[in-house]
Amino acid sequence: RGTGLMHAATAGMVAAGVVAAVCAGPLARVSERAAEDLLHPHAYRSAVLEGTGR
Repeated sequence: RGTGLMHAATAGMVAAGVVAAVCAGPLARVSERAAEDLLHPHAYRSAVLEGTGR
């Protein structure tokens, strides 16, 4: 009874680690793009304010 729960918890943690490892690359690319947009907001501003007369 107790060992089944421990095995399930261990399997869950291993699965979470695998998911984190698989998603690390795409998540890093999204984070880098967001950081670039924060550091250089000109493209965002021109896209949002284009056609508003500002």
